[in-house]
Amino acid sequence: AAAPTLDLKTANPWLILSQDQASVRFRRQTAMAT
Repeated sequence: AAAPTLDLKTANPWLILSQDQASVRFRRQTAMAT
């Protein structure tokens, strides 16, 4: 998983940033739901 992540970051950093933000939002929603 580490290698593809690095490749994606090199190819499209903005895509990684958006994915990271989505994971954070999902984690927040999960924390509030619990």
